[in-house]
Amino acid sequence: MALKPKSSKNSKGKTIKQTLKAKSPKRVKVVKTPRELQEREANRILNSASSNTKLPKRPRKRVSLMQEQSLLEAVIKGLQDKKASHINQLDLRELEHRIADYFIIAEAESKIQVRAIAQGVEDFALRMSKEKPYRTEGFENAEWIIVDFINIVVHIFQREARMHYQLEQLWGDAISTPIPD
Repeated sequence: MALKPKSSKNSKGKTIKQTLKAKSPKRVKVVKTPRELQEREANRILNSASSNTKLPKRPRKRVSLMQEQSLLEAVIKGLQDKKASHINQLDLRELEHRIADYFIIAEAESKIQVRAIAQGVEDFALRMSKEKPYRTEGFENAEWIIVDFINIVVHIFQREARMHYQLEQLWGDAISTPIPD
């Protein structure tokens, strides 16, 4: 006599699969913010990089010395206008494996001031040099904001973060020039 397999039905006559399907929530289309889309793309690039593909190169901008000096002055005036302290200019042009020509490093007392200084740098650069940053990072946390103009990278730190990361020591081979506050 062959045994008949038991049917897995509940008291209402539905199979377990039908019950689970009915109880599971419907999928809602999630609208992603531009920031989330950007992070997703960055993760995709990083994951594909592990499969022996090259990451896209950071662009290099060819500008005249006069244009570069104009942007440098605009950045420094933006820092000074928003009361950044301990401003330091690192000239990286003589280094072999540099990622920019200049680093400008400054510090602020609070997250609010760090954000205000970064915004001031962007505004002055746009007004005085007609330059927009290639990329900005760190506005969410505001302990360290980077404003990247490709040839000039501005680092705005809170005091504790600057002491922790010590970029001046990391790029110790660069020519360092303190800028008055």
